[in-house]
Amino acid sequence: MKNIAVLLIFLFQTGLTAQTTRYFEFSLICGHGNWQDTSLIAATDDPAVIADVLEDISKPFEERRFIIGPIAYGHGGHNHNAGHWFLWHFVPNEWSLTEAAFEVCDGCPFTDVDGDTAYWVGSLGQFCPWAGKPAREVDMPTNVDEPNATGSFYLYPNPAAGRVFFYRENPAMLNVTIFDATGRMMLQQAISPENQSLGIGHLTPGLYFVKSQSGDTFVTRKLHVIR
Repeated sequence: MKNIAVLLIFLFQTGLTAQTTRYFEFSLICGHGNWQDTSLIAATDDPAVIADVLEDISKPFEERRFIIGPIAYGHGGHNHNAGHWFLWHFVPNEWSLTEAAFEVCDGCPFTDVDGDTAYWVGSLGQFCPWAGKPAREVDMPTNVDEPNATGSFYLYPNPAAGRVFFYRENPAMLNVTIFDATGRMMLQQAISPENQSLGIGHLTPGLYFVKSQSGDTFVTRKLHVIR
């Protein structure tokens, strides 16, 4: 009985830990005139950074600091502005707020970083938009619908353990890619119309994003892997 109680406490605490990631929207004013440059989203579960951001949000906008930190390829499952999903993201737990930084890492999220991701991520390695100040806390997106996605697409069961199944209105050959919460590709596989499922037993429990592509149509869904 004591062992069961200890296990329940452990699972409860683990569940709380898994839910501590917070997402913050940063507003920007860029001179290029592209609406995609007006905001971005960064994720962290660092208590000190969370407290820092919340404190800055309570201040007048002009008194807030800007974001700085290393960036990586892919949107990470969270970095977007409305319907535009960026080609990069701030590495979770490695960014912070600052009052000053060298101009070399200043820029705009869409026009500059999306425009030359290989340079910003591959060479420079960090981003410090001087205009990128915290605006508000946001919820994590549950669906990442691409602009050309059509039809219904569901994952079940979700959460899943061992195997996940795909439902589409019109079953077809699927190219499936699974990314972890940081945007790193974990699995890529073609799925036939006769077997619309995928083994996920090797994945560590946590949050993943499943991108399904059939021809020119693709859509991404959030998947929780459990044991």
